[in-house]
Amino acid sequence: MSDDTDYGWKLYKVSDFAEVVGGGTPSTNDQTNFGEDIPWITPKDLSTHQSRYISRGERSLSAKGLAGSSAKRLPAGTVLVSSRAPIGLTAVALNEVSTNQGCRSLIPKADLADSEFVYYLMTASTDYLHQHANGTTFMELSGGVFKNLEFMLPPIKDQRRIAEVLGALDDRIDVLRRLQSLLQDEARARLALAFVDGADEVKLEDIVEVVMGNSPPGSSYNTEGTGTPLFQGCAEFGFRYPSERLYTTQPSRMAAANDTLVSVRAPVGKLNRASGACSIGRGLAAVRSQKYPSLTYYALDASEDVWDPYNSEGTVFGSINGGSLRGLNLTWPADPDVLEQQLRGIDNAITRFAVEETELASARAVLLPALVTGELRVAAAEDLVGAAT
Repeated sequence: MSDDTDYGWKLYKVSDFAEVVGGGTPSTNDQTNFGEDIPWITPKDLSTHQSRYISRGERSLSAKGLAGSSAKRLPAGTVLVSSRAPIGLTAVALNEVSTNQGCRSLIPKADLADSEFVYYLMTASTDYLHQHANGTTFMELSGGVFKNLEFMLPPIKDQRRIAEVLGALDDRIDVLRRLQSLLQDEARARLALAFVDGADEVKLEDIVEVVMGNSPPGSSYNTEGTGTPLFQGCAEFGFRYPSERLYTTQPSRMAAANDTLVSVRAPVGKLNRASGACSIGRGLAAVRSQKYPSLTYYALDASEDVWDPYNSEGTVFGSINGGSLRGLNLTWPADPDVLEQQLRGIDNAITRFAVEETELASARAVLLPALVTGELRVAAAEDLVGAAT
């Protein structure tokens, strides 16, 4: 631990402010090692988890499985950090949990470190964690190395204020995500009810225009926001609208606002919406309906089984060509006009919430590194976040 710096920030090793605990996996050949006793978190669980708190993973351990492995009981407030495949995914345990060996867990020392602040600190330090990983088959951050990594921490009271500021943003983002999900569920329920009242089977090409994607030259890609937003496949899909990961200065095929984006390569049939004009690579198609844009999205969403033949086992990877996509048989409501009006109203609300979520996420991306490094003082951030939320 170093001497005091301005505002009371000090340099600590991780082992100074937290106990570092590894994880383990019992024999998967013995199913009695797994049950409902102790939630068991893996990097895979963290990769699909959006909230800063986590209560359980896909699987849990039995008392026998815990005793027969290197997994440990971890108290609520433990900060879980994935240490391999990939490194740096982070969450705070909401209750007692355990982890596999792909996580390093930090149990903060109450007088020196606040759990939520440590969560934000680790979230902002992914690059730093990667720099200290090593390995041949895959990169891993060992427990010994992790314990000796150094971080600047402010006094505990300031840690809590910083965590409260960032937590207010995350709380609002979580609410917005839940609202979008609930509204999408409502739209699906309305469509299902309409099918009960009467439905027809139509060919996709008879009701929409299909634009197959085509990737622009790789030399035209950038991440600086220069040119047209570019989406290449379902890996870029978020909850509802894709994240702008790439841009291109030489767009080839374009999707328009409100088009339904469909992945045409593994896995085939994942859906999203275009929030505005964008370039689409060969992994996507744009399904365009001038009259029924919202209904088209939800009708495709309700027809999951139509994609099964194109994701069948035994192929190198799933794919669907333009002819097959246009020829898909789709269940279509007997009275589409009224339903489109209802669904469009729901979509407009989802869009408003999505825009607010994006704006808050952008503010968070700026504030997070500035606050946990002391570059921005917490009082200034409190004013900004108070105005934003």
